[in-house]
Amino acid sequence: MLAFFYIYLIYLILRSPIKWLEKTCSCKLDKLDLSNIEVDEDIPVYQQCLDDDDRSWTLKEEDLLRSYGLQTLLDCEY
Repeated sequence: MLAFFYIYLIYLILRSPIKWLEKTCSCKLDKLDLSNIEVDEDIPVYQQCLDDDDRSWTLKEEDLLRSYGLQTLLDCEY
């Protein structure tokens, strides 16, 4: 309980400077212009970027996870 009290006390002391910093940064983020950034759309998906060794490792991991009932890859990617 003493540790939680100290954590809460630190929160109470630092919450006003953190709120001030958040307000200061959010004003600068509003002025940020992202219209001149070009996006490269020709990037292949992650599975197509892997070499044969890494692809086989990924498939082995997926087989193990699916044996436990978990799925990390879509069926079309698998």
